[in-house]
Amino acid sequence: RRQPRNRQKMARRRRRACRTCEGTTIHCGLLKLSVSAAAAAAAGGSSTLTHDVNAFVHPSSKKQLSRSRFSSRLNLAVYSGSRRKRRRPGIDLYLRSTRNNSPELDYQEEDGMEDDIIDAFPYNAIELTDPSDDSTLSTPSLDNVLGNLNLTVASSSAEQPDIAYFYLKDKIGLSDETMWKITFEAGSVLGLTAKTLDWKISVLRRNMKLSDDDIREIIRKYPAILHKSADKKLAPTILLLVRALDLSKADLRAMIVKYPCIMGYSAQNLLSKVDFFTGTMGFTIDETRKLVVDDPRLMCAAVETGLMPRMGFLHKEMAISMEDLRKIVKKNPRVLLYSVEKNLKEKLISFLVMRLRMESRHVCKLLLAFPELLDYNLEDVILPIARYFMSDLEFSPTEFRSIMLKYPRLMSNSLRKIKHVVGFFRYEFDLDASQVKRIIFQGPQTVALSDDNLKSKISFLRDMFKLDTSEVRKVIVGMPTLLMCSIESNLRPKAEYLLQAFDNDATELKMAILKQPTLLGYSQKKRIEPRMESLIDIGAHPRSIVVGIPMTDANFRVWLERKAMEIVENGGKEPVRGQKRTPRTSRSAALVLGKDETQISEEKEASAIDKASPDRSSRIVHWKR
Repeated sequence: RRQPRNRQKMARRRRRACRTCEGTTIHCGLLKLSVSAAAAAAAGGSSTLTHDVNAFVHPSSKKQLSRSRFSSRLNLAVYSGSRRKRRRPGIDLYLRSTRNNSPELDYQEEDGMEDDIIDAFPYNAIELTDPSDDSTLSTPSLDNVLGNLNLTVASSSAEQPDIAYFYLKDKIGLSDETMWKITFEAGSVLGLTAKTLDWKISVLRRNMKLSDDDIREIIRKYPAILHKSADKKLAPTILLLVRALDLSKADLRAMIVKYPCIMGYSAQNLLSKVDFFTGTMGFTIDETRKLVVDDPRLMCAAVETGLMPRMGFLHKEMAISMEDLRKIVKKNPRVLLYSVEKNLKEKLISFLVMRLRMESRHVCKLLLAFPELLDYNLEDVILPIARYFMSDLEFSPTEFRSIMLKYPRLMSNSLRKIKHVVGFFRYEFDLDASQVKRIIFQGPQTVALSDDNLKSKISFLRDMFKLDTSEVRKVIVGMPTLLMCSIESNLRPKAEYLLQAFDNDATELKMAILKQPTLLGYSQKKRIEPRMESLIDIGAHPRSIVVGIPMTDANFRVWLERKAMEIVENGGKEPVRGQKRTPRTSRSAALVLGKDETQISEEKEASAIDKASPDRSSRIVHWKR
């Protein structure tokens, strides 16, 4: 190393050169060189290379930083005579940021160079092609500067550029923006040889089948990957991920292209994350692989300060079992990436538990059905929709809780869309406020339907069953979920089957639909057809289906037996609707009148048969707030 006296001597020589120089400065994105005045060059005078010694100054702190961390080194292979006298780098280029944050570069002689360093540097390597032009050029790209400067390096190969900047810029095809990012964030990469960079990129390309675009994307997102050793860091990390998660090249490529910073973690760090999913949470290797491939950010989260606290909050404080938590994470892995204080507690505790009065079982059910609820912003999306339902539509918090449990994807619709559907029911379909509330409460999925979808369902019901406008409104309000059923695969087959069962009597079918609109909401194969066939077998009229369809299987069998007995007692015919029935007599009145237990039992059975008679109006459940 140089003695202090020699360094002071060299510094004095540089200061003298800077004081006496009067040259024109040529700017570019990576280079700042000053040559003598253009007039002197035009007159045939020798161009004197001037310089300004400046250390790198950070634009925010204005503090001189260490050259090992912030130096942007351009290796110029300088030869002076034979190969044994090779000096590299001949010049150290240091990045400087001026007061207006315009990046510039000055150069400084490197320690350990001889006193005749200026003589050793080949001045003929940099020539001004247009000596008459003394204007100052300023551009973020080096291409315009190279139009005026002929930069040649002695004994360099034409096939493979030996300078890192030109290798990355020309061969890899990085953009100017990416080159600037490399300069600021990983400037020492420019001090590597092109051969070293080419080996690192080839290791990445070969092990993950990366295309040129993938390489450029990885370097753009994570320039520091070029710092990593190919043999000691990149290749072992790739091998560890493949063996720990049983990854294919396609899966590994998808992960690294999305989040190349994974390659910067240590082996112990990566293994601790894999152990968290397979050991602590109980996922299998296949499930863990699917999780990290779908969302590679899971491999970027810290275990002790990130993954463990979030899992503990959901499992212990929200009382979600580990089995249910695994299902939630499978559907939405981002659940383990959200902040506990700023996200999970505000949405789950402050909003769902305290405002909507949900219990932990309700929260678990909601997250199992739609874990993406946690992805929506509380202030911008969730609260405005909740205020609209509870203020404008006048739902209570518990009613809005029921709506969210029925339709967990409610928050996936915009507030404008919800208001539009409510306005359609209120003003185009001419329903009153209570009817609109019933439709929204019983069928909240209708807020996601388009106008054309709603109009097509209403038109089908009107045309198929010959209903007028008021009757259509009655059917829709009685069974709002009909609006969510498909016409071709659901409503039309049911309507055709019922019409055939009613012997093509459209009037009887219309009366049955008006009495029991829920008839069209039951399954055709599992409910309507079996019960209709049972009624036809005992000789009952098909209109009796409106009474038997809402019953449970056990109650339907009891009712069917009584119905069959009634038909047998009536001579094999169903009693005519509207005929007089014997009024019910209470047990106490019967005892007063002297009736025995047998008579009381017979009258009780007759009363039960009368109650189940098809003449009795069908029950329609009305919703009241």
